[in-house]
Amino acid sequence: MLNLVHCELKKIKRKKLIQITLLGAFLFPIPLTLLMVKDHSVFNQLYRMNLLFGNLLLLPIILGIVTSMLIYMEKDNDTLKNILVIPISKSRLLLSKLILVAMLSVLYSLISIIALLVGNIFMNNVIDFLMLIRFNFIIGLAVFIAILPVIVIIVKANKGYICAIIVSVIYTIINFVVTLSIGSDSGNIVLSTILPIPLILRWCMGVLPTEIKLPDNMMSSQISTQYFIGIMTVYLILFSCIAIYSYEKSEN
Repeated sequence: MLNLVHCELKKIKRKKLIQITLLGAFLFPIPLTLLMVKDHSVFNQLYRMNLLFGNLLLLPIILGIVTSMLIYMEKDNDTLKNILVIPISKSRLLLSKLILVAMLSVLYSLISIIALLVGNIFMNNVIDFLMLIRFNFIIGLAVFIAILPVIVIIVKANKGYICAIIVSVIYTIINFVVTLSIGSDSGNIVLSTILPIPLILRWCMGVLPTEIKLPDNMMSSQISTQYFIGIMTVYLILFSCIAIYSYEKSEN
C-alpha cells in the first residue's frame, strides 16, 4: 500500500496544475495573517479566521479538485487497464488515492500553523503549540472525511474534471453557508447536524478558547467530542465503502 501511495505522490509531482493548486492553498494563511496583524487582532481571532476560511472553505474545494485529477488521470492517459494487469485491485488503487488526499489535508492543516505562529510574533500572545498541533491534525482528518461524499459523486458520475470541480464547489458552498448560519435565527439545525463541515465548527466551538462568553444560541450549538468522533467515524466508513465499491464497479 505504501508503494501505491508513493506512486500517487509521483503523479502529483508530474502535474503542474496540482502543484500550483496545492501551493496556492498552502500560501493562503500568509495574507490572512498579515491582514489580521494589521487589524491588531489577537491570536485566537487569527486562528478562528484561518479555520473558517482556510480549513472549512478553501481546503475542501482544493481536495475535491486534487482527488478528481488523481482519479481521472489514468482514464485520460488510458493507463488504468495497464495498471490492472498487475495484480492490484481497483479498491486498493482508490484506497491509495484516498490515503494521499488525507495526508495532504493533514499537511495543510499543520503547515498553516507556521504562518499563524509568524503572525503571533507581532501579536505577542501566549499559545499552546502542542495543543495546536494535535487540534490541527484532527481538523485535517475531519476535513478529509467531510469531502468523502464529493469523492463518491466523482467516482459514480465519472463525468470528468469540470463536473468534479463544480460538484466540489457547490458542495463546499452549501456546507459553508450552513456553517455561517450556526447559532443564528436563520440557522438550520437539521442541516448543521447532518452536513460534516458545520459539524466540525460546532465541535470547535466547544473546545477552542474565546475572548468573550458565547451567546446562549451559540453555546447550545456545541457538540461533544464523543458525538463528533462518532459521526465522523460513520461518515468515514460509510462513504469510503461506497466510493470503493463504486470504483470497483466502474468501467475501466
